[in-house]
Amino acid sequence: KHQINTLASNRIPKRLLDYTVISSKQESSALNPDDEYSFYLERMIETYSNKPKLLQSMVNEFAKSTLNIEYLDFYENNKTVIDSLLSQTDFEVSLKEKYIAVKKRIKNPELYNKINIKEYYSSNVDSLLQNIISDAKGKPIYIDNWATWCQPCLSEFKENTPELITQFKDRAEFVFFCYKSNEEHWKSTISKYQLEGKHYFISNNQTEDLTNLLSINGFPTYTIINKKGEIINSGNSYSPSNSKTREILMELLEK
Repeated sequence: KHQINTLASNRIPKRLLDYTVISSKQESSALNPDDEYSFYLERMIETYSNKPKLLQSMVNEFAKSTLNIEYLDFYENNKTVIDSLLSQTDFEVSLKEKYIAVKKRIKNPELYNKINIKEYYSSNVDSLLQNIISDAKGKPIYIDNWATWCQPCLSEFKENTPELITQFKDRAEFVFFCYKSNEEHWKSTISKYQLEGKHYFISNNQTEDLTNLLSINGFPTYTIINKKGEIINSGNSYSPSNSKTREILMELLEK
């Protein structure tokens, strides 16, 4: 199930959008993703129809947030309503351009040479991890456990993850496990951020065992494995943006 992530900002429209989504969570919890997103749109229109400028800004931000996670269905399913609300505004053109760019990327994701798409179909996740450890040839391993709909995951991808990869390039192995996501959205997101490393799409029959093995309770979760192939850290605090992560990797390289 897709998840709406809050849009942290001091701008009033975004803060009101956060409030609208959060306050409607209980009512929308039983809906499927398409209906859930449409429900939030209806709630925005119902609440702020008497403030058209504010409503336009909120609808634009919400539609952009769904496109940011490579999710086209909300815009496509509600295009008539959205286009009507944003007609003849600056939002109209920019949103349509963003939609076209995302749709193109999903259809034809560009994956550069250093992006290694790996396939592993067995439900034996212990074997998967052992293969990764063996391929690392004694290097520390940093595993990024993420999902295409996870906004904190994507926030790290913008700058912090590439910086970490650059700092430890050729000295550590970078592996990405994507869970509970659409496979097309997975490749499109990799194409968007151009993250060097080995990328695995984790299927439903692999998810439970792998999340248990890596002590994953939510996303993102970052797993660090030492040169001996031992898991020494796994949690959301070992993010690329945390200086502690760099210290741990440096210590592992020195041992």
